Amino acid sequence: MPSITAPSVKDAQTRAVEALRWQLSNFFTAEDSGPVRVRMPGEPPLGAPSEASVQLELRRLPARLKDCSAPQLSLNAARSDRHAPGLKRLQLLCANGQQHIVSVRMERFAWRQSTPQPLASGTPLAPARLTPVLTPLGKLRGNGFESAAALSGFEVRRRLRAGEVITRNSVRAIPLVNFGDTVTYQVSGTGFSMQRSARALEAGGLDERIRIELAPGDWVRARVIGPRRVAP
Repeated sequence: MPSITAPSVKDAQTRAVEALRWQLSNFFTAEDSGPVRVRMPGEPPLGAPSEASVQLELRRLPARLKDCSAPQLSLNAARSDRHAPGLKRLQLLCANGQQHIVSVRMERFAWRQSTPQPLASGTPLAPARLTPVLTPLGKLRGNGFESAAALSGFEVRRRLRAGEVITRNSVRAIPLVNFGDTVTYQVSGTGFSMQRSARALEAGGLDERIRIELAPGDWVRARVIGPRRVAP
């Protein structure tokens, strides 16, 4: 967990603001989150980080914050929800009995794969066509890909703009079986292995399940295991 230095400031208001900043950073730090950066009201917008991180934005300071000593934050949510992007409402408890509601917007940044050049539909996603970019996860529609290796065997489903983060909705498995192909249906078990020809009634990529016809009117679902090869 990153180390956070306790504040050392001069006047009461500044001391309270820095104490709150320190509390927020400490409260939202996770083992895998990287540094936590906090933007207080009136401070300039935080620039894009250079490494995976969590950014917090507090838009309004609690009233009489300077009177709040030994502040403690609590969140009425499961611990697993603490690090999810979005708006959070926290309770700030002070040693003198004061209680305040603090609203912060949290954004998590992480590396996701994108394309530096426009890619047409049907383009295979080779590593040379990919580059990692630091992405705000809360603004990402769909799940992105952390590594180029995870996109091996995929192609572009629709045209991608230069710099666009690649999500699961924008890619599809490269078809290894096409409609009408003659495929090898491979069945294996304890002490036996059998192969027979069949006809593909659907196209499919690696590990996708498609319908195949073993004989006229006799079809089953099978998993694509290679080019024109399927198994139960």
